[in-house]
Formats: sequence, structure tokens, C-alpha cells
Amino acid sequence: MSDRRRGSDSESGYFAEWFRRTVENHNMSGGDVARALGVSDGTVSRWSTGKVIPSFEACIAIGQLFHVNGLAVAVTAGRIGSEMVGGQSRLPLPAVHAPRERIVEHLIKTPGLTQDDKESLMEWYDRRYPE
Repeated sequence: MSDRRRGSDSESGYFAEWFRRTVENHNMSGGDVARALGVSDGTVSRWSTGKVIPSFEACIAIGQLFHVNGLAVAVTAGRIGSEMVGGQSRLPLPAVHAPRERIVEHLIKTPGLTQDDKESLMEWYDRRYPE
């Protein structure tokens, strides 16, 4: 899979942020992503920092890995223009999930929640975001 040096700073920066958040939200490491996609750790690192943008083929593979439209990944990376794919817009930045410790700390300080409420919320969180 061929990469190219970054396009505009806004394109590569936006893609890098999208990619970092997506990897983090899937509880994966850069090494996990590299192995899943058959690329080097260095390649994943360069995508994460915006130093290079992934090839079209890599964008499709990234889409498959993270269950999103590969063409939208290519648009998000600036690899292809939205006009080339019927106006497909770039992917929105995923929300960043708070670490478990911050959530526990917040729940402890939340007035009005019973211990049962707090335990139920933490059980839901642990199911939703397994470590």
C-alpha cells in the first residue's frame, strides 16, 4: 500500500485526529492496527501524526477494520475529493471516551446516585468499553 506525504495541513491533521480517536475508541494499539492491516508500526505512526496519508487501498482497509465506509475514509484523508464519490463528506471526529478512572471519580462525587445506580452504570460502561 503506497502512502504519500501529507496534503494540506488541515486534511492531514484532521485525518490524523480522526484516526487516533478511532484507534483509541476501538481499544487498539498502533501495533494492533498495523498487524490487522498488514503494514508496519511506523506506517501507522505516520498516519497518526499526519506525516503521511494512507493510500487509497489502505483507506479501504481502514474502513473495513473499523466498520466505516472506506470511501469516506479516503475523503477524510484527502486521498480523493468528495465530488468523486457523489458528494460523500468526510467522517466526523469520534467522541473521545473518558478513562474509567475519571468516570468512577465522577460517579463517586455525583449527588443523588445510590450505590446500586453507580454499580449499574459501571457495569454498563465496562460492557460498552471493555479494557
